[in-house]
Amino acid sequence: MDPEVFEVLTERGRVSARAFLSELDRLIDTASGSRVTAADALCLVADERKEYGSDFVEAFAARRPVEALRILERLLSGREFTVFRPWGREEEPPGRKGPRGDAAFFPLLGLLAGEVRRMLALKAGLLDRGLVSPPRLDYRAFADRLLPALKAPRPGLPAFPLDVHPLLLHKAYLASEAWSLGELSRTLVELERIDRGVKSGAGTGLELLGGFLLARAGPAGTPPPKNP
Repeated sequence: MDPEVFEVLTERGRVSARAFLSELDRLIDTASGSRVTAADALCLVADERKEYGSDFVEAFAARRPVEALRILERLLSGREFTVFRPWGREEEPPGRKGPRGDAAFFPLLGLLAGEVRRMLALKAGLLDRGLVSPPRLDYRAFADRLLPALKAPRPGLPAFPLDVHPLLLHKAYLASEAWSLGELSRTLVELERIDRGVKSGAGTGLELLGGFLLARAGPAGTPPPKNP
């Protein structure tokens, strides 16, 4: 690794070791050769400034509704956006382009609803199968051990909707730890109401979804409720 890489990654004022190591791992995984260069780090920082649809979804799933609203506003006011932030691994789902401006609202709403459904399916699946997994399984342990158990046939019952890429399911699995089944179910109902409200002219997408997000913004520093 070039010495300048450390300077590039830390000059933004970040002091979290976890965040630094995560970015360093990403650079190592995506390096074209055997060495991580300062140019690689600069590209990573530049890419970070770009808005992605998955950033909006991940902020909401992490119970950061104000941040999610700010990203939503930028996505709706900007140019064409990419749906998923790239990671650089072979198993990553390919990036997809989304529409521009106000036309991006329904794709973003669908992206958010899809993530909530995945979180709900994973949480319901764990409870239904009586599976107690260690907290925050890494991707490989999740894909090799936990996911096959969740996908195993259930006599007389439909399969859980877990047919998307394992990388997306792993993100949803980690995010679902902070949510209860009831919260996820209610959230899906409210997102469906927003969809109907925009289509019926009750308000714009930003008005209705923005109000939904602001209603979930507690006082600064308030931790999310514990999941029973």
